[in-house]
Amino acid sequence: MYRKYIKTRENCPKIQFDVDLNYLGQQDNKILIEIIARMENKGLVRHWINDLTFNILILETNDKVEFGREKINYQLAFKKHYPDADRANSRIVVIPPNFGDSFVDPGVCQQYTYLSAIPKETSFVSIHGEFHFRDRDGYPQNAQRSFSIRQLASSAAGLEQA
Repeated sequence: MYRKYIKTRENCPKIQFDVDLNYLGQQDNKILIEIIARMENKGLVRHWINDLTFNILILETNDKVEFGREKINYQLAFKKHYPDADRANSRIVVIPPNFGDSFVDPGVCQQYTYLSAIPKETSFVSIHGEFHFRDRDGYPQNAQRSFSIRQLASSAAGLEQA
């Protein structure tokens, strides 16, 4: 028992977490996007997921390139975007509480998607995903990736022509 749970940590989360973004097209003066969260359970036990959320961070064409403060390790400062202006300081909730329990079984790659829109003038977007393991205290699991809208649009156009 010691070897199984203490030394090899079989009951500990071994989730690989990544975020991705698909460019869907333009409509109503907005860029339509699909945000994807992928969680692959590389461990031996089921893990329950709580509070899967996204932040959409953008740089628009006319924005100045500025660097953030210590809180973001002096990286490029993107501005937070929320599609609904009334909830501008909120995180996007991907799995609402009324959807029931969500989990990732061993050996499974679970995918969650969220459809949204960003301003047509957006040139770069950064997606920050975060979730917690149910029944585990501690820090959230995070993943972040940044994308060039021009490159995403070009790739999407190439796929449509193929």
